[in-house]
Amino acid sequence: MAENNELQDAGSSTADKTPGRHDVFISYSTKNKNVADAIVSNFEQEGIRCWYAPRDILPGQEWVSAINDALEAAKVLVLIYTEESNDSRQVMNEVALAFNAGLTIVPFRLSEGEMNRELKYYLTRVHWLDAVSKPLSKNIVDLREYVEVILNKAPSVEAAREKDHAETKAPKKNGVNVALIGVAAAAVLLCIVLIVMMISGNKDKSGAGTDIQTAGVQDAGTEKAAEEADALQTEIPTEAEQDTAVEEDGGNTTEEASEAETPAVEEAEILGEGGTLMEDDQKYDYNDELGALSFGTDIRRPDVGSVTFLSSIPERTDEGIDISADKDGSVLAWYDKNNGYYDLTIASDGIIKAPRNCDNLFAGYTCMESIEFNGCFDTSDTDSMDSMFENCISLKKLDVTGFDVSWVENLRDFVSFCDSLEELDMGGWDTKRVQDMYGAFSCCKSLRSLDISGFNTAKVTSFGLLFNGCEKLESVNLGSIDTSSVMTFNSMFGGCSSLKEVDLSGLDTSSATNMNWMFHGCSSLQKLDISGFDTSKVENMGGMFGECSHLEELDVSGLDTSKVTTMNAMFNGMTGLLKPLDVSNFDTSNVTDLSLMFQYYPCDKLDVSSFKTSNVENMDSCFYECSYVKELDLSGWDVSKVTEAKYMFSGCKGMTVYVNDKQPSWNSFLKLEDFPGATADVEFVTK
Repeated sequence: MAENNELQDAGSSTADKTPGRHDVFISYSTKNKNVADAIVSNFEQEGIRCWYAPRDILPGQEWVSAINDALEAAKVLVLIYTEESNDSRQVMNEVALAFNAGLTIVPFRLSEGEMNRELKYYLTRVHWLDAVSKPLSKNIVDLREYVEVILNKAPSVEAAREKDHAETKAPKKNGVNVALIGVAAAAVLLCIVLIVMMISGNKDKSGAGTDIQTAGVQDAGTEKAAEEADALQTEIPTEAEQDTAVEEDGGNTTEEASEAETPAVEEAEILGEGGTLMEDDQKYDYNDELGALSFGTDIRRPDVGSVTFLSSIPERTDEGIDISADKDGSVLAWYDKNNGYYDLTIASDGIIKAPRNCDNLFAGYTCMESIEFNGCFDTSDTDSMDSMFENCISLKKLDVTGFDVSWVENLRDFVSFCDSLEELDMGGWDTKRVQDMYGAFSCCKSLRSLDISGFNTAKVTSFGLLFNGCEKLESVNLGSIDTSSVMTFNSMFGGCSSLKEVDLSGLDTSSATNMNWMFHGCSSLQKLDISGFDTSKVENMGGMFGECSHLEELDVSGLDTSKVTTMNAMFNGMTGLLKPLDVSNFDTSNVTDLSLMFQYYPCDKLDVSSFKTSNVENMDSCFYECSYVKELDLSGWDVSKVTEAKYMFSGCKGMTVYVNDKQPSWNSFLKLEDFPGATADVEFVTK
């Protein structure tokens, strides 16, 4: 048999040929070996042991005996279903043996051809994973996540997808029927029940729903195998189309595969047939004064005043512009001039499938005042919405409650710079796969309230700039969202100048490394409880509470600052404080920057005597205009590395600063350029 050596190596790199040391048996036609290689490579890179011929047949071992032994040791049989495997007697025997042994059978459908009667007998009650549509590498991850649940390798049944991403159903043509797994709630519940049954050892042949991770294949070997498999998937050959020599003698097979045409993919949506919206890869470019072009035209995005989606193609005299992904006329668009702008209508006879990648899809429609999806914009296959509505500065209301975001990983800058946005409804969103929310709602200057308490943010790693610049935001409901994976909180509430109070009691900051400017500019904030903050990993607290000018009291005594390197402007401009800050427990041994830290400090007491400053290089304006503080004990400070101290005590009239005369560094420190003139009103006393 002719084999692809690279794929063979990729699939066998982590293999263990010891009998009984595998979980999954891969059943396939040798004509689909590239797909099998890709599956095995992906599975084994994630620790799922596989057995497949001929790789795992030991030298001298009889073929039939090897198959029987492997099936007895396995827990799951994955069937790569194609027209070729449907015709393969060897595959038929393997499925029958697996059925009789009580294995869970997972068919991975690459073809919609009619199933033979014997397979139909064994697989009638089995749920199928539909992998007809590309990319195959993503569908392989779907398959692996499903198998992980069956093998109880997943963290919990909750990790299984509540509805099947592929929305598999029995193809109606050729009389083949396979149950639809998808949107209907009853089917979802059935899937979950079946998963639990399989995990508990039930030998019923029914399958269950799947959990697809949208991340790509994990390593170079897997990527190579998946790319080859994707190429094969693009053209699934039939027996008649192949120039292949196949010999089967006692299970031994030889072949030479050739390419053929892809079978037609049949769309099946809730509202009937529809189409997929074209990928609009003309991403909005801020450096282009004219703005990017709108779907399929030379019309600029800023010239569009409204967008409306319809689930039926209207009767019109003009044919419309074909903006379907397949250029088959299934999705049409019309641009109608209205008061100097264009009303864009996008229609299909059924659901309009959103692209997998919706990044920048409506970004830069700066004059668009409304966008109506009317329940016919299907985002169930979408995995990224980065900047999807960015810079829609005229949009006042956005209702995306109907969006299925269960596969979305990226919500970065989702509605950023939507200056006029007053209402944003995202109720019912399933965000369990979202990893990045950096700047998702930033600079929505007209937004007054936002509720994300229902979000599942267990995988989110970045909350940076999340609400930054939402200057009219008065209330934010975070509920008890899971932020245990969030590492970046920088400028999360930066510039939220109307925010008076926010409940942070449910915020888990145990993974946080960056809180730079987290509350900076929250000038209306009157109350802030950060007592539950775990800052043991935080490295940057620069500007964290800067310009919180109405905050009357702030308890920072419990903050762990042992890893912090930057504290510049940390309490800068907190002019409303009525109670002195307690920073006596601060560990500053790793801090290099204290510039502007206490600028405009309004209280009469400030104890920084315990600060360790041996690594500090910058003290510019550290105590600038601390005119209420009359005594400052810096006798324990090591200033040997300080190179910048301009305006350090400027405006501190009548202040007495205690220094250590045993530290020679202070002599050179006081002679730093620009330093003497800034200390005319400060008296230095050795201690």
